[in-house]
Amino acid sequence: MNKTDMVFVVHKKEDPNSRLRIYPVAEEMSRRGWKCEVRDVPKGLIGRIRLILRLFNADIILLHKKLFNRLELRVLKAIRKKIIFDFDDAIMYTDARRNLPDSGKFTARFRGIMEITDIAVAGNEYLAKEAGKYCRRVEILTTPVDVKKYSPGRPDGRDGVVIGWIGMRGNLFYLEALKPVFRNLAGKFPNISLSVICSDFPEFEGIKVKKRKWSVEDELAHLRELDIGLMPLTDDIWSRGKCGFKILQYFSVGVPVVASPVGINCDIIKHGVNGFLASSNEEWEARLSELIADSSLRKKMGLESRRTVAEKYSLEGYLQRYVSLIEGLSGVRA
Repeated sequence: MNKTDMVFVVHKKEDPNSRLRIYPVAEEMSRRGWKCEVRDVPKGLIGRIRLILRLFNADIILLHKKLFNRLELRVLKAIRKKIIFDFDDAIMYTDARRNLPDSGKFTARFRGIMEITDIAVAGNEYLAKEAGKYCRRVEILTTPVDVKKYSPGRPDGRDGVVIGWIGMRGNLFYLEALKPVFRNLAGKFPNISLSVICSDFPEFEGIKVKKRKWSVEDELAHLRELDIGLMPLTDDIWSRGKCGFKILQYFSVGVPVVASPVGINCDIIKHGVNGFLASSNEEWEARLSELIADSSLRKKMGLESRRTVAEKYSLEGYLQRYVSLIEGLSGVRA
């Protein structure tokens, strides 16, 4: 084998998960001398045939989140290539995300791809257990943060406390569930505001809302404005598959977090050390009130949150582990 050929197949090239989990690995393997190509999955038949033909020439295939139908799975099995399947959402329960009855279609497709996968790379323990039902080898790699890029930088001497949430518009319903909490907090603390970093901005009664249009270029500046980060979730089979990336983003800029005790949130957050876990609206209000009222507590927890992400969830450590997995599977040292 001369120059090892690796193809990364992503659902959509512009997907944030691809940008955060897959592109850094492809870039790192390219730096190490491998021939790497990132391709998305075409919708048309001709495009899919061309993709399959390209995969015939690869030494290793890394598939990201895409679940294939029965015929496509047969083709993938027939070409007999080393396969890594990477996922950081509960894709086997996509019907639950759509609030539809479980048809079993996605679970069947997930099982099919797991049975022909050499290594499944899951974003958290919950996902790893699902993969382990069908796949021989499963590794856990949480979506990382580039701690060299993300760094603390909130302005000194600023009046008021900024509570913030970052996310996609489809997940705003998690934040909106806290409307009664924000209303009560605004009555007790007139100096607070809520920063929403998103493409859409719902109305929140009684509290000042800072509408921050998300973009790659402005994301860091918006995060640096925050004093407290939020990650509310519902406890269901889809939410348990989430990998806590927004918590790590808050942590990377030295911000304490209040989050729901769901899935990986319970692993990342050490209650009372780098943030708080809150189940009910009463707990959310109490924990946020504690942080709003005590700037020294925010600073102390912020230092711990930054230490947590640097030690356990850095991009550098993620790439080291991923390269090791790929090298072991290929038998070729990058």
